[in-house]
Order: sequence, then structure tokens, then C-alpha cells
Amino acid sequence: MLLLDLGAAEEDRAKIVADTKRTIEAGGTLIGHHEWGARPLAYEIEHRAAAEYHLIQFHTRPDLLATLGHTLRITDGVVRHRFIKLA
Repeated sequence: MLLLDLGAAEEDRAKIVADTKRTIEAGGTLIGHHEWGARPLAYEIEHRAAAEYHLIQFHTRPDLLATLGHTLRITDGVVRHRFIKLA
């Protein structure tokens, strides 16, 4: 799950999603990408009440998750990201 800042430019948000998908495809298999659009947050994060939601489903190795997590954590325009492992 990827939550992007609505205050960032549209091109920047599209670049973040494209870079994330490219990184996943380089070391794993992209299963699906569902753009949920702008939605309100359950609670404010850094004074933001809404974010652009993306659900990206993929299979990959644990080392890629660490790299991807680090990249998303330091990228401007990313409000929050979360990896959810399914059984």
C-alpha cells in the first residue's frame, strides 16, 4: 500500500509509482496495480487529511523489500507505505 501526498505535483506522484513498479519488476513479479485515487485518511499524518492511494501487489525476495522500504521512506511525496504479507 502506497499513500502519496496530494500536495506534490501530478508528475512527481506518477514518477514515484513508475519507479516503484520498475524496482519491483527488476527483482520480482508485479501481480497488480490498483489506483484508488484520493481518499481521506483515518487520522492526519503530518497535517495531511487526505492522500492518493495505490495498492501494488507483487511477489519478491526479502532483500528487495528492504531496499524498496528504504527508498520509499526517504522519497519526498510519500506520506506512508506499508508492506502486507499474505499467506
